[in-house]
Amino acid sequence: MATTAPKARLTLAINWPATVLALALLPLLLWLGCWQLDRAEQKRVLKALYSQRAASAPVPISQLENPADSRYQPLIVTGQYLPQWNLLLDNKIYRGSFGYELLTAFELDGGAADKSQWLWVNRGWLKGDAARLSLPAIPPPPAGPQQLIGQLHIPQSTMMQLAADNNKKWPRVTQVLDIKHLQQEMQQAMFPYSLRLAQGAAGVLERNWLVVNIEPAKHTGYAVQWFSLAAMAVIILLLANTNLWALYKQRKARQQ
Repeated sequence: MATTAPKARLTLAINWPATVLALALLPLLLWLGCWQLDRAEQKRVLKALYSQRAASAPVPISQLENPADSRYQPLIVTGQYLPQWNLLLDNKIYRGSFGYELLTAFELDGGAADKSQWLWVNRGWLKGDAARLSLPAIPPPPAGPQQLIGQLHIPQSTMMQLAADNNKKWPRVTQVLDIKHLQQEMQQAMFPYSLRLAQGAAGVLERNWLVVNIEPAKHTGYAVQWFSLAAMAVIILLLANTNLWALYKQRKARQQ
């Protein structure tokens, strides 16, 4: 009488090095995936807000009740450019070329002579010397009283300064627009955010600004990659601590 081979059973044998490594990586990979999904949602909200605000009529800057909640709001400002005060935001790549974003101080109407308020107006992109041997010539803004239209720009996050900015010369090259620091240094009242000029506004250059630097779909793609790595960590954990692979090969051999 033929005997039947005993049925193979699943066994568990802890592989401690593989287990410790997988359990250490798994929470990190899951966190990174969730973080990228959260970033994707944030970017979708920003794009929706931009579209909504861009379709609204511009309002005088004096009518803003809470500027911090007015990102992308179209604004009307009146006053005059102060052509001697220019900032060059460093390392702005546009269409494959190195350059800067040019911000010129703009004195707002409505203040007393001794209590004027400045607004930093982002006029757009200016091509620079990639070798950094010289600064670009600053296109002079229109002189005299001006009425400008643009969008209120609030940075999406606080950018870190890579090195201490000790440059006191003008035009000044800087990595970030730190309005609080400029106020303290110059003892001059300034609006807390900058204005990005609309197309056709007086003094505008090439408008190179993006609503978001990374599209939501790309963040979602990154999330899928992190979750895939997490799934691989689980598979490795199972294979390293059980005989699943041997059972699979055994079953496949029987089917042949």
